[in-house]
Amino acid sequence: MAFGAVAIGDLVLAWVRSVSAQRVLAAFLLATVLLWGVGALLGWLGILMTYNPSATGYVGNWSGFAGAAIGAPLGGMGGAILGIALAERAFTGSWPRPLPLALSAAMVLLLAGFTLFVFSKFNSPEEQAGRAVFVVVPLFGGGAVLGWLLGMSRTAT
Repeated sequence: MAFGAVAIGDLVLAWVRSVSAQRVLAAFLLATVLLWGVGALLGWLGILMTYNPSATGYVGNWSGFAGAAIGAPLGGMGGAILGIALAERAFTGSWPRPLPLALSAAMVLLLAGFTLFVFSKFNSPEEQAGRAVFVVVPLFGGGAVLGWLLGMSRTAT
């Protein structure tokens, strides 16, 4: 349902802002791929930087968790912004303004918080989400594009 609302928001804003379908699709694909790719890379680097092999605990060695918890969201926001900026540069020949990119990052953070809330609220051993959790892959990319479109001016491009 959340992805449907974000996708409809993307389509409506693209139509209102007179943004071509190719440009929105390119921004969505680049934002999604780079969001997850750069997020995974920085999360992995964060784990490498914070992992302590001699740490032990009741549950196990979670020493790298802090690095992943910081690196992955920062990498995801950076990747989404980079994907949208590259798509904008390819289609218009200029870099986007800071406001649409900031709104794009804010939207990714908002959707990440919403997703964590939903997952924590409905977390139980009897009810596993299964493959339904994969909807967050396009959801975050679509959210980044929604933030970008919200920050754009109304001039036709």
